[in-house]
Amino acid sequence: METVLELMKEYENILWLTGIVSMFTFMGTLIVLPIMVARLPVDYLIVQKEKPDTLQKRHPVLRLIILVFRNLMGILLILAGITMLVLPGEGIITILIGFALLSFPQKESAIKRIVQQKRILRTANWIRIKLNKPPLLSPENDQNAIVADDLARIICQQD
Repeated sequence: METVLELMKEYENILWLTGIVSMFTFMGTLIVLPIMVARLPVDYLIVQKEKPDTLQKRHPVLRLIILVFRNLMGILLILAGITMLVLPGEGIITILIGFALLSFPQKESAIKRIVQQKRILRTANWIRIKLNKPPLLSPENDQNAIVADDLARIICQQD
């Protein structure tokens, strides 16, 4: 037990910094997550849309700076999310946001596969309904019916 206390005293600054970063990331996800979920189009999980590459219109140096910054922020959020799995905070959500910032092929399809998971889809639709937005449509009609029933039950219980 004394060795644990000694380690905590030795790394006290790192523990404080990790706690502060965790707190700010947690507060940030509470603010940013509902905004991101509400802005998704209803057919986001169904329709395959070609996203225009807005970076192509920018100067090559600026494009490189933006690309490096986004990927670094994505990696930092993923690392912060991993630490939040054992510390207080929204670890999985932070990892997903970091994952969304990274640039790699097939990112859209990977994100859609993750969001289609029943628990994540239910949570996203609950947030959308609270913000007066229609629930996300899923390629699996049966799952849409289950999620809609669950959401109706949740809303009725809260009113």
